[in-house]
This record gives sequence, C-alpha cells and structure tokens, in this order.
Amino acid sequence: MKKLYLIMALCLPLTLAVSSCQKDDATTTPDSSGSGGATGKALTKITEVSYRKHYSDYTPDYTSGSCGSLELRYSNGLITHVEDVYWGSEGEERIPYDVNYNANGHLTSVYDGEETITPEVTYDADGHITCVYITNSSSWERITYTWENGVIIRKTEESSHDNTPDITNYRWENGNMVEQVWVGSDQRETYTYVYDSHPNYMTSYGQLPFIMDMEKIICMSKNNVIQRTRTVEYVGGSTSSTSYSYIYTYGSDGYPVSFREVRNNNNQGGYYTEYNDVTYLTYADGSGTTAPTLYRINVNKNNNDAGWLNGGGYYEYGATVIIKADNNYGYQFVRWNDGNTDNPRTFFCTGEASYTAIFEAN
Repeated sequence: MKKLYLIMALCLPLTLAVSSCQKDDATTTPDSSGSGGATGKALTKITEVSYRKHYSDYTPDYTSGSCGSLELRYSNGLITHVEDVYWGSEGEERIPYDVNYNANGHLTSVYDGEETITPEVTYDADGHITCVYITNSSSWERITYTWENGVIIRKTEESSHDNTPDITNYRWENGNMVEQVWVGSDQRETYTYVYDSHPNYMTSYGQLPFIMDMEKIICMSKNNVIQRTRTVEYVGGSTSSTSYSYIYTYGSDGYPVSFREVRNNNNQGGYYTEYNDVTYLTYADGSGTTAPTLYRINVNKNNNDAGWLNGGGYYEYGATVIIKADNNYGYQFVRWNDGNTDNPRTFFCTGEASYTAIFEAN
C-alpha cells in the first residue's frame, strides 16, 4: 500500500486558491497562472539520520543505523518530482515520483517509475479538498475531509480491506491542531500536541505532510510540534501512553533547520530501544543544514542457514557501532573474519567497513 499512501499524502494541500469545481479532467503542466504554489519557504531536501541502540536485559545488544531523504523539485511553485531515498542494512533503495497537475494546479496523477496512479480528487466551492479516491486492480481507498472555519475537523477513511470506516476528529486552537481522537471497537486513541512559536516548516506546501512520521493533518498547523503524546484507552479500563519530544535548531529567519526526536524507551523487562533520530532541512533559498557524511557498515555471514545478524547500516564518523551474530539451532558463532571473537562487538565508525560472522556446525 506504499504507493496509495504517498498519493494520499500528496493530495492533502492547505487551502488551495483555486476556482470552484468538483473534478478536474485536464492533464496539463501548470503555468505561472496555476495555483496551489508556495506560501512560504520551499523545502528541497529532508534527511533523517537514525541511530538506535537496542538493549537486552538492560545491556546494549546491538545498534542500527539508517538514513532516509526526500529530494524535492518544483515548477511554478508546485512539486513536480520527488526522490524517496532510503539507506539501510541492505543498501540503497530509491523510488522516484513524477507529479502531474492540470492548469488549475490540481494534482492529476503520480508516476512512480512503474505505473501511473490517477486519484479522483473532489473540491468544495472554497477550493478545499473534500475527498480523495484511489483505486487499482485489486483494491480501493477513499478519504473524506470535513472542513470548518478553514481547517479539517474530521477525516473518514474507507477501503476495500475494511468494512468499517475509520473516523478521526480534530480540535484546533490558535491555528494549531492540538488534539486528534480516533475511536475503534475496542480502544480509543487520543493524540495531543504542544507547539513552539516559530513558522511550521511544512506549511509552505500542503503537499508535504509525508515528510514526518506523524498524522498528516499536522502540516496545516501554524507552528512546529515540540511534544506529541499518544494515549490509548482500552475496553476494560486499562490505558497506555507514549510521548515524543522534538528539539529544534532555527535559522536567522525563524524557520527550523534541523530537529531531534526524543521518545521514551518503552522499557519492557529490560528490553527496549534508545532512539537518536535527527532530521536535517534544506530550503530552496540555500538556508538550512546538510546531513553529515554517512558510512556503510556491512555485516555478513559465511553460511546463510547458520544464524542472523544485527548492527549493519549507515553511521556517522565517530558513532558507536554494535554488531551481533546469533546462531540458529545446530550452529555456533566462532569468530569474525578478522579473528575478533567479541559478540556482540563494539567499535567506533571510522569509515566504510565489512565484517563476516563465521559460524560452524555443532
């Protein structure tokens, strides 16, 4: 469903300055008269660098290093190309998207290098998107938006995979979405948000809500989220809560140039993950920050059936790397290819490196 997810994200602009219409059929490149363009600073690259340390029985077990980025290109104030890039333990994965609009600046299709996805987008008289419908040969998905006073107060999601619509309600204060509530058959999920006083780096283009792993409606807020709390209430009375904080660095004009995500460790009997995720933002005017150079740490094994590995990925120079080899039944870990027998094995990243775990049969 990744392609459908991206389309849904692309189709959620802010209030578009468009003429009143219900559907658009023309598929032309927007010219200077097209609407829906930039209202603030345009992002050209968003890069997230993630370092995570995984614990077992309160002891560091292994690390994971990864990096992902979105590279954005524009024409007449509209996003026309997106490069979705991910670097992980298996190497680089790159997915290009070409975004097409009609003369009114309304999105008409997205091509991902393999197929063209054409959503049906419905607008109200004020130019707000009220419905996005996507279908392919095997499934369909529809999202309907209810607007009030220029903001979305309700989202209804339907799909061919679920007979029950998902409904999320939103509450706004001072131009920011401060609460969202979803009620399911056996639980109620509530998200609450706290904001800074700086301009939201996402509000210049409502087509960019997919740059953060959080609810898409957040891109419409005036400011940046500095705290997000998820509370789940289950049938029977039990509850759980998870909180996330975001620490920003700002440029001279007040826009964020980077931010770090901090979350609780969700400790479960000594098994938990310590997160260190940093996002770097680059703008069309040349401001922003550039992500550090990353180096790939390859972790391999001499026998594919002997066990599994952790710790490979991309790391910044000087970062702590912990690699680990776990054996399957009938095998035992003996050493790494350079003779080192530490398992897990800890070292500092000083450049590209490869390590092979040597297993032997019992």
